Amino acid sequence: MTTNRTHITLMKAGGSRSTANYSLLTANSTVATPVSPAFLIRHSTFSIQHWTYTFSAKEKDSETGLSYFGSRYYSSELSIWLSVDPMSDKYPSLSPYVYCANNPVKLVDPNGEEIDPESSNLWNIMRFSLNVEKKIAKMCMQIEKSTHGMLCGGATDKYTAIDRTLTTMETMEVSSQVYKMSRCGGSVSSLKYNNKDNSLTVSFSNTSGFIHEITHCGQFEKGWIGFHRKSGLALSDIYDELEAYSNQAAYDNTSLPFSIIKPLTEDWVRNIFDGEKYPYKNCGISPTNRDSSCDDMRKAHPDIDFSFQGTISTTPIYKNMFYFKPKQ
Repeated sequence: MTTNRTHITLMKAGGSRSTANYSLLTANSTVATPVSPAFLIRHSTFSIQHWTYTFSAKEKDSETGLSYFGSRYYSSELSIWLSVDPMSDKYPSLSPYVYCANNPVKLVDPNGEEIDPESSNLWNIMRFSLNVEKKIAKMCMQIEKSTHGMLCGGATDKYTAIDRTLTTMETMEVSSQVYKMSRCGGSVSSLKYNNKDNSLTVSFSNTSGFIHEITHCGQFEKGWIGFHRKSGLALSDIYDELEAYSNQAAYDNTSLPFSIIKPLTEDWVRNIFDGEKYPYKNCGISPTNRDSSCDDMRKAHPDIDFSFQGTISTTPIYKNMFYFKPKQ
């Protein structure tokens, strides 16, 4: 008696944010069938911790096991949408059920409607550019050292700022938070929250602005800053801004609003004028984060009403008012 057995090989593709980066390859087939980690977890005998929030930053329904994106429900187990793409006419060559054109490593679809390839393109361009500049800065560091700073002055500071930024970008790539990239005009950069899909948009016009805002993204990942749900503006204290401007100055001190003194100080940040106002003039001296008490929040943000007791992350009214990254 002959028994036919199917040998299954599990292959993992590159990428950090894909739900469909695993494949099953049978002995009788040369084609790998994509499956998701959720499929493997559900059909395995291993005891694995349950995650409420998935890679897409959407909360999974405990009853159905589905993630709701606003326009459609998504099945992590099947790695597909459960209804037709309302924008399917824009992508006639794609199935209306596939997620991110079957390329979730590079693309995002925060609401179940439209793919956002521009964010991926900008992200890859900035990462490539910074890696090139990092190599150049490293060579300049040798010249700076051998000439005792007579040539290539500031190369060490620039290398450090770039290295920090690339490290933060790695953290963002594996984060559950959805980030979007956007080019803007002028010299103003920003990081804003979108209450429709809980995404954060990094807007910048040059590399120094990008480094500034990526610093704030790192602060958000650590729970140091949050965002006002209605306005989308960041709830950063004077020390958060000081770190962001310090990294920006280390990369290119000519990009700062006005002449600098080294090291940068809290008073320097308070005196920044954006052409219309002094945005940090009234910032208090208390460093804050998602676990700060309301007393500390009042000191850091005297223009905001923190009249209730408790902490920013446990007081219901503030949890509904501000968006902080949930603790893992």
